[in-house]
Amino acid sequence: MWAAFIIIFGISLALVALEVATRSRLRLTSAKWDIAFAAWYLLLAGVVTALVWTGYDRHWLGLGLATHREMLGREAAIEFFAAFLWTVAFDIDGVFVVSAIFAQLNISPPARRIVLAWSVPISLAIRGIAIALTVWLLAIAPWLKFLMAGVLVLAAIRMLLIRNEVIDPQRNLFLRAIHWLLPTKPDGESGAMLRVTSGRLSMTPLAATLVLIASADVYLAFDSVPATFAISSDPVILFAASALALPCLRSLYAALDQVRGWLRWVKVGLAATLAYAAFVVAAPPALHPTTPASLMVIVVSLGSGLALALATGRAARQATNYTSPIGKDAERLARGTLSTSRKIIVFVVGIVLLVVGLFMLIGPGPGLPVTFAALAILGNEFAWARRLMTKYRARAMEATERTAAAARKRFSPWILLPMAGGTLAFFLWLLPLLLPIPLSGALIGAIPTLAGQFAWGYIAFFRKSPPASAQPPNTDATAPPPSR
Repeated sequence: MWAAFIIIFGISLALVALEVATRSRLRLTSAKWDIAFAAWYLLLAGVVTALVWTGYDRHWLGLGLATHREMLGREAAIEFFAAFLWTVAFDIDGVFVVSAIFAQLNISPPARRIVLAWSVPISLAIRGIAIALTVWLLAIAPWLKFLMAGVLVLAAIRMLLIRNEVIDPQRNLFLRAIHWLLPTKPDGESGAMLRVTSGRLSMTPLAATLVLIASADVYLAFDSVPATFAISSDPVILFAASALALPCLRSLYAALDQVRGWLRWVKVGLAATLAYAAFVVAAPPALHPTTPASLMVIVVSLGSGLALALATGRAARQATNYTSPIGKDAERLARGTLSTSRKIIVFVVGIVLLVVGLFMLIGPGPGLPVTFAALAILGNEFAWARRLMTKYRARAMEATERTAAAARKRFSPWILLPMAGGTLAFFLWLLPLLLPIPLSGALIGAIPTLAGQFAWGYIAFFRKSPPASAQPPNTDATAPPPSR
């Protein structure tokens, strides 16, 4: 499987480089060339469909043998083309997000096409990780398919809404993390992603835009990747479909940005498709529809959305306020449902992580980082968690720095390896031996524990000591007042 992933990613990277070089050298910035590139990727999808048929019939690189049953060429080819169309359809929702990013950073139309092209391999890597992780999680914990179905139901509700995106680059965690290494400097109209200023490497606004699009794609992948598992469970098919679907639609982003009034209605059909995908993912194998039936669902859904757009009249299609087509009352109900679901999810995840953190205070691993990570998650929705963080943050920082200083004196960074090994042995061997806990549950418990240990190890051994101005304040009431 991994050999196929690497080959597909390499071919995708070569195709993107070819598109960027062609657009830059020949200055192909008109809408007709956008449609031509999309048609080129659609043609390639047809060629790859034939290759998939042959490759699965002859089992190249073990294709078709990694799943629970042998898959032959005809079935694999149908699943690939259906997954390709599904991925193209679900990526339509990204037009609204990407348009807001370009408008906020004031990126010129020619540069937008270059950024979108280079966003494809990054987005493909994100989708590949999400596909591999989903396959692995479903293999060790099949009950997670019901959680995936719930995510798809919420995604269907969210698809009915039109999010008026307000992009603030300063609040993006990915961009803020990269800024520690590469600050953003203006670059005029050169079109470069990186530049050297006063002997120091820095990002241009185009690179910052690329980071914002990649971070948005992490969010969008939560909808599209689980939905494609309603078509196929073969990771190679899903990854190959994404490798062609992403550049196909993103070549059309500039043209689709002009018809967002139409896309509001297409999103209604996509919401129905997501609800259908939720049913297929959760249903037992005996009730799974055929792949051609799923392909027909996406065609009928998109066709229904276009029919609704045509029925609304020209003025409604060309509106620029982009309100939801389902009406104000239904939109209010949908937003309330999403808000309540978000609170429930945050509460469950935060409480589980909090219990793990409190257990780690007396068990294997430093519990303070995990405990405060749980409070940070809960603090997004609950005021009591924010108050606890505010009250005890300084004391926790002081305790963490104290234990880190003690560890630096007594141990080397290699102590992290036996700590991680002991944690894995405890969760994967001793805990299932003592308690009736499945291996999947023990593994899920080990992940935050290991994350807390390595976070503590980073603070203890690899992070530079904070300056005096960054030291936590002394909260001891008996401390003497500062001298005047």
